[in-house]
Amino acid sequence: MFGRRSDRTTDHDLNAHDVFYGPVGSGKTSLARTYMEEDDLERDGVETWVIDPFLAMAECRHKVDRYVREFGEIDETLAFLLAETYSRAELIAGLGIKGFAVGDQRHDLPLISVTIADADAVLRDLRRGRAVEQVMRMSRRAGIKFRLVVLDLSLLSFGSSEVIRSSAVNGNVLACEKASA
Repeated sequence: MFGRRSDRTTDHDLNAHDVFYGPVGSGKTSLARTYMEEDDLERDGVETWVIDPFLAMAECRHKVDRYVREFGEIDETLAFLLAETYSRAELIAGLGIKGFAVGDQRHDLPLISVTIADADAVLRDLRRGRAVEQVMRMSRRAGIKFRLVVLDLSLLSFGSSEVIRSSAVNGNVLACEKASA
């Protein structure tokens, strides 16, 4: 497995979205889990959610703030996240704050970091894709970060949404390749 993360430093932008992509068996989910543990679970001011329809990250379910795997739960979680995003964006704008910063005492909100394992399968559903797209449009202002695990960087992997793909790939992108036998 080879990984390459753009602009990775020890003090990278926690708000930037992460995309992990590569073929089946390339280790992208394991790498996403490692980054989630290092970036989210070890820091104050970060609330960690995992959407995991095929149990790729099941061992994390007791470590994170919210873990969902059933598609009905995923739908409810994304609807809640969308409502929360609007609420947070309104609060932050009402306070006259230009953008979200972890630990800002003026709003005292945690960064919500949402890891979606098998994001291509989740986003393929039109309703789920639209919810994630709407959240992504306000994510930087509202303190929402996505970590998406996909097979490739094609538009289909992002629910055919140019907004999701553009937002995601303009963050931190990590390619995983299968090791040669």
